Amino acid sequence: MHIELSLHMFRRALFVATGAIAGMGLATEICDHLLAPPWAPVLVPLLSLSYEHNLPTWYVVILHATCACLLVLHGLSLRSSSRNDATPGGAGPGSAGPARWLVLGGLFAFISMDELIQIHESASEWFDTGGVFYFGWVIPAGVLVAALGLWYLPFLRALPARTRRRFILAGVTFVSGALLMELPLGYWTERAGTDNLVYAGIDWIEETLELVGVSLFLLALLDIPGRAPDRLRIAIGAP
Repeated sequence: MHIELSLHMFRRALFVATGAIAGMGLATEICDHLLAPPWAPVLVPLLSLSYEHNLPTWYVVILHATCACLLVLHGLSLRSSSRNDATPGGAGPGSAGPARWLVLGGLFAFISMDELIQIHESASEWFDTGGVFYFGWVIPAGVLVAALGLWYLPFLRALPARTRRRFILAGVTFVSGALLMELPLGYWTERAGTDNLVYAGIDWIEETLELVGVSLFLLALLDIPGRAPDRLRIAIGAP
């Protein structure tokens, strides 16, 4: 049995799902803080983007894991092609070398795991900081992001222009949420705590930017010139 899904349909489904997850999270937070309905203790932990181990977490984990799989598969394909052609690194999207695709795949796999068990938050204990650096983990994370950005410059230059623009847009969107929005969130947390609508609003913006960023990156991976089919095909059983 063969199942086919057009990329156009997949894009639409991804945007609808991402919008629904973000919209439900925002709606529950607003209702909880302004109206305090009786269902809030049940639905807010289930749907809020500020909570862990709930529906948004499950969705984010799937998005990152899917990106990780696509990156690793693409890197392995490029490595195999370069061996067959006896050309280091191959050509086109992989001319910076398959290693960077594989490393990026490993990074997304780590982020997917981190979304479940929150490894990065333990790094805050290494720093006795306050204000915008209330969440101290942003310090090593910022250094790491800067180092990775420099290392990936040749990779980005080697990509086709359309793919490069889409990768950069996705990366800037994701980092703006995952890292930069932690600064005002940390400042407000130290000043007013977490049980208020302002905190919920800042955190919602942060998590939504992450959602949009990884969604854009997934779509860019599926639309690499010359490598992505018009349809996603899944074969079950004998051909």
